[in-house]
Amino acid sequence: MSTERKHPILFTVTILTAIVGLVTAVYKCGTEQQNFFKATGTTPNTIEQPEEPTAATGTGTTAIPVPKPPPPATTTNVTIIYQGDQYGCTLPIAITIGDKTFQPTSNAYVAYDIPLGTQQYRMQGNINCTTIGGCSAYGEGILNVRENATFAIRWQNTAYAQCSIGLFEQ
Repeated sequence: MSTERKHPILFTVTILTAIVGLVTAVYKCGTEQQNFFKATGTTPNTIEQPEEPTAATGTGTTAIPVPKPPPPATTTNVTIIYQGDQYGCTLPIAITIGDKTFQPTSNAYVAYDIPLGTQQYRMQGNINCTTIGGCSAYGEGILNVRENATFAIRWQNTAYAQCSIGLFEQ
């Protein structure tokens, strides 16, 4: 004889205990998810899901939060490189890309929070060379800033003590 026939009450209690355990687990999962959204201050999207029937209302629906995807990035970090030259030049210059201005302090410099997409850039400062003297440098143009892009600095002498300077994508 099977267990159900020998002990019908034991079998019924076991099945009811399993059902109560499943219902409790589903309820706790929903509560934890709601607490998560409250703690993070997010406003989730919602989907409709049936709730447990009650004596007063019968069956109904309740909103279950669904997280929103993160917004697309609007800025990135870019690397500005200067590969040096045979004249031992240093470039104390200021660079503006979009609305961010910075002064590179090394031959490979990372600039943070640069706006993505097509951006106007401007460079100005001096080029100081130990063997040939120096010049006042200026340049401007348009860059297509992509995620983690690298741009190289290039310059050339254009007149006495005057240089042009620019950024070029690598």
